[in-house]
This record gives sequence, structure tokens and C-alpha cells, in this order.
Amino acid sequence: MHDFLRKLRDVAFSVSLIVIFVLVINVGVVHVEWKYIGQFLIGALCVFLGLSIFLLGVDISITPIGDHMGKLMTRSNRKWIIAAGSLVLGFMVAFAEPALMVYGQQVEAVTGGMLASILLVAVVAIGIGLLVAVAALRIVKGFSIKILFFILYLIIFILALFVSSNYLAITFDAAAAVTGSLVVPFLLALTVGIAAFKSKQGSAEEDSFGLLGVATTGAIIAMLFLGIFTNTKNLESGGAVGSAEIAFLPTLFRSMRDVSFSILPIIFMFIAAQIFKPKFSKKKNLRVFKGLIYAFIGLTIFLTGVNGGFMTIGRLVGKNLSLNAP
Repeated sequence: MHDFLRKLRDVAFSVSLIVIFVLVINVGVVHVEWKYIGQFLIGALCVFLGLSIFLLGVDISITPIGDHMGKLMTRSNRKWIIAAGSLVLGFMVAFAEPALMVYGQQVEAVTGGMLASILLVAVVAIGIGLLVAVAALRIVKGFSIKILFFILYLIIFILALFVSSNYLAITFDAAAAVTGSLVVPFLLALTVGIAAFKSKQGSAEEDSFGLLGVATTGAIIAMLFLGIFTNTKNLESGGAVGSAEIAFLPTLFRSMRDVSFSILPIIFMFIAAQIFKPKFSKKKNLRVFKGLIYAFIGLTIFLTGVNGGFMTIGRLVGKNLSLNAP
């Protein structure tokens, strides 16, 4: 209970600042209809509760799974197992990232469906998985992270020459979206697990730093390749963003469906990992599965709040601000 109260406090601080800002700016500047403000407040409450429950679930399930999987892969002492395992884990956890889901939905909306949400999420997840594998091998081999970053950003700068400016902005937003509340703790735990098994003098935490930076370049590179091999030269932003009218119940069911597709692969992955030693104790297994249930419930409520009022007010405020600009 103490952990949950701490999550509530942390999330309340973040969400309350947004709520206060929107209410103040609505009175003084933008004047959005109050029915949309009501939707926003309901959405904010869902975000507050959902994110708190989700983060608690991450702490007691996702993070221990990441640490366990990292140690399990390095026990084999085979680099191909470390690379393949890191790729699969990186893909799965990125595919389940709530911020990336929101990003994909928004890009699909503003591009009028030219870039499908599921395609964007899958492409970014593949890029994350590939670069997580590279980062894991770097930890094992002790390769210079400076040289690795130089190579990766050189590739990015070259690929960026072949896509439009509008698409380039979308590409770099993908890197920001993927470093959310699920990907960050899981990947840090994964690489600490890898480094802890390999480390001789307790430098696991130091070795794991830089992993997120490397992983986010995977999102950028993957999106740039998508832009090169698809028709994005004539991509236009500012397309239709849908109605501001929100039905919360259908939004809840859609969120449950999306979260199920995201969380189930992590559950299957953990069950498969229990075939090998070392295994979690029965008590720890029950705790992990309880955490996964928390993560499912919390993420469902969170996405319902985001899609059921939070993003709507953002679009309306942004539109009204642009109309009131001098």
C-alpha cells in the first residue's frame, strides 16, 4: 500500500499541473466549451488512477522480469543468445509501451490514415529491438559507446537527407515517445541483469547506462527506413483529427483490446523463461503475475483517459491558440 500511495503522489503532481494549466488558459485565452473540459477532467482522473496502478505493476512485475531475463541470457555465455533474446525482449516491451501507442494513434489521425498506427508501432518496436541487441552485445564486449553513437548518428544524418521535413519531425518524435513508463524501467533492468552477471567489480549499473540512448536511435533509424521505402514525400500534417465527441465505453473496450495484445507477449515470454533455471520461487511468481494484472488494468484505464478526453482538449486548445495568434 505504501508503494501505491507513493505512485499516486508522484502521478498526482504531474497530472495536476496539466489540469491547472488547462483550466487557467481556458478561462483567460482559448475558451473551449465546458462539456469538453468535463471530458478532459474525467480523462485526467483516468490518467491519474491508471498510470498509478500501471507504474505499481511495472515495479513488481515488469522490472523483475527484465532483470531476470538479462541474467538468464548471459548464463548461456553465447553471444547469439544474448543478441536474439535482447532483440525479442526489446521488440515486445516497445510494442507494449503506452506512450508509443498514443504516438501511433496521433500520427495516424493527423496524416489522415497515410501512416497506420499499428505499422508505426511495429516499425519502431523492430528498431528498438535491433538496437537493444546491439547495446547488449556492447555491454558484453566492452565496445566504446562513443564510437557506437558516432556510427549510429552518422547513419541517421545520412538517411535524413532522403525524407521530407514533415516526416523527419514525425521520425524524431518516435524516439521521444518510446522512452516511456514501460520501456525505461524494463530495459534498464534488462541491461543491469546482463552487466551484473558479467561484471567483476560491481560496475553493472555503470555499464547499463547509454542503453536507452542507443535504443532510441533504433526508433529513428527504423522510421527513416520506413519513410524512404514508402510514399512520404507528399506527406502533409494537419489532417483530420476526428470528432471531439468522445464515447468512453467504446474507448474502454478498444483500450482493453490494445492492452491485451501488448501485455500477452510479455506474459508468454515470462512463462517460457520459467522452463530454464534459475526460476522464480512460487511466491515471487504469484507476485509477478499480480503485478502483470495491475499493469493490464492500469494501462487500460490510462489509455481510456488519454483517448477519452486528454488528447481531445490538447487538440482543441492548440487549435484555439493558433486562431488567437497575432
